[in-house]
Amino acid sequence: MELWECGLNKSQISKKCKLDRGTVRSIIKKYGAVAKLVEAGGLKPPGACLLEGSSPSRPTIYPYILGLYLGDGYINKQSRTYKLRIFQDAKYVNLIQKHISSLQILFPENKVSSYRRPNANCIDISVHNNMLPSLFPQHGIGKKHARKIHLAGWQENLVIQNPQLILSGLVESDGCIYFADQKGKEYLRYGFANKSKDIVDIFMWAAELIGVKPTICFNKKDEIYRVTISKKQDIYIMLNIIKSKS
Repeated sequence: MELWECGLNKSQISKKCKLDRGTVRSIIKKYGAVAKLVEAGGLKPPGACLLEGSSPSRPTIYPYILGLYLGDGYINKQSRTYKLRIFQDAKYVNLIQKHISSLQILFPENKVSSYRRPNANCIDISVHNNMLPSLFPQHGIGKKHARKIHLAGWQENLVIQNPQLILSGLVESDGCIYFADQKGKEYLRYGFANKSKDIVDIFMWAAELIGVKPTICFNKKDEIYRVTISKKQDIYIMLNIIKSKS
């Protein structure tokens, strides 16, 4: 099933696994995805197994990296491995270093690289690892907003333990912290915008876990969902999680 989700066709899977093509076709038709096959067999998902028994800092930092990936990250298949790319505005020097350090914790045996795109104010932070599709099962063909995005059970468990971390990742990658003018006074606000309703729902769920109640609206012109955190008590909570984007 992992080979199928990675883009191999049934004939290629049949040859690679030395299985009859009819058997491959039946398995794909019955289960459709790795998650369903794992659930049916009573097995632990590959991603959960990779984090179990590792350094305690790896499963702890995972929700933060998950937030960065869902917000403004991308996984692509290369000739022999996979590449995770996180994009950040070049002006946020401290955030860029934080992203690099966090990725190095999650992938201690892999080199984390960064480079500035030519003629752009964007830093591309990347790491190569063969197990990226297992660690981030949301990976798939096409843009994230054009396909179903949901968290696996083991991912939900990690987020529940540290919901503030996935919120930090989401805000730092695809959100903002700004001041809104109301009757001549400026009030701090937190915002998050994404074209994927599923990813916005994940943001809303994580916010509720820490006692924050954002508002949400859909911009028909831009076809994007916008989330705002504006209540005074909610701002106090968020300030303990992320004070600024810098």
